[in-house]
Amino acid sequence: MTEKVHLAVALDRAGWHPAAWRDPSARPRELTSPRYWRTLLQTADRARIVLATIEDALAITDRFERSAAPGQSDGERGAAAQTPGHGDADGIRRDRVRGRLDAVLVASYAAPATQRIGLVPTVTTA
Repeated sequence: MTEKVHLAVALDRAGWHPAAWRDPSARPRELTSPRYWRTLLQTADRARIVLATIEDALAITDRFERSAAPGQSDGERGAAAQTPGHGDADGIRRDRVRGRLDAVLVASYAAPATQRIGLVPTVTTA
């Protein structure tokens, strides 16, 4: 008896690693282009991936960035936020790709260009 394996993929920016955009095959300047996501989802569809999640976020910052603790001012974030080349006094990392397209809009744009893959936009509600 042969069992089928169903594969899914979770799509987030250039990849899940915070420095994935630095890979020579990555196209960080295209991450905010709907065509980039449509092409990526078409490739996954042709590879017989069953399901793709498209990550969403409520804020521009990501899970790797420091944010101020409750009651902590921007100036109190510490020296890590002021490391040259990595962040400024405001604590925002400058060595990472920031921002993303809305996951629901990406899914609705790419859906007509795919045939079999299930598109699941993850939506942040709080």
